[in-house]
Amino acid sequence: MICGSRVTMSIYPGSNMIAPMGLARSESLKAMLFGGWPVSMTSIAFIVVWSWFAMPIFFPA
Repeated sequence: MICGSRVTMSIYPGSNMIAPMGLARSESLKAMLFGGWPVSMTSIAFIVVWSWFAMPIFFPA
């Protein structure tokens, strides 16, 4: 649940991305997005792999 709800946080700019940028006095939103997209895609891939292979191990049909 935690991983699934946090995946979209780095795909589009929101308050969770803008607030740390303001504290760091950064103006490069494009760099934040380019860094967040691979992280989000990796998380999505992990969720898909987990659902296919690991879930049947822990919750057999």
